[in-house]
Amino acid sequence: MALLWLLYDRFLLILLPLTLILLLAGRSIARPRLTIGLTAVMAALSLLLTRDHLAFQHALDAGIAEFDRRQIPIDQTDAGYAANAWRQYAHPEHTPRDAAGRPVVPSFTTSDAPRFQLSDCPLPAAQTLATFAYQRWLAPSGRVYLLHFPQDWNRPPR
Repeated sequence: MALLWLLYDRFLLILLPLTLILLLAGRSIARPRLTIGLTAVMAALSLLLTRDHLAFQHALDAGIAEFDRRQIPIDQTDAGYAANAWRQYAHPEHTPRDAAGRPVVPSFTTSDAPRFQLSDCPLPAAQTLATFAYQRWLAPSGRVYLLHFPQDWNRPPR
């Protein structure tokens, strides 16, 4: 698992300067071609995997924009932990409040579950309102689905 994480863009930022320092340090590297070759392979994989990640993120962002376009209240949407945190915790002015002024965050501060969800697969209990395709180069491509659960607002969480 540690080797897989090294392929992500954040870790490449650590490896490249270290490799350059080793190459320019004046000490000879036992196998400079191997060092440069492995660094180049890591750089290529990191860039391709980052591109794949950004393609998926773009589809997710399109789904969030669709929430906004349809004027769906933020407390009725589930776009995943990171997106929900950004939309509500990083911007508390967007977070709905209860009568006492406390934040209302479905599935966290209340037992309510959102009626609208972004998902990587359609769910049988939900109506698909929109789909957002994404193309990846190193992994299977797919779609992000904007789902609506037509039952009561307080549907039980899965």
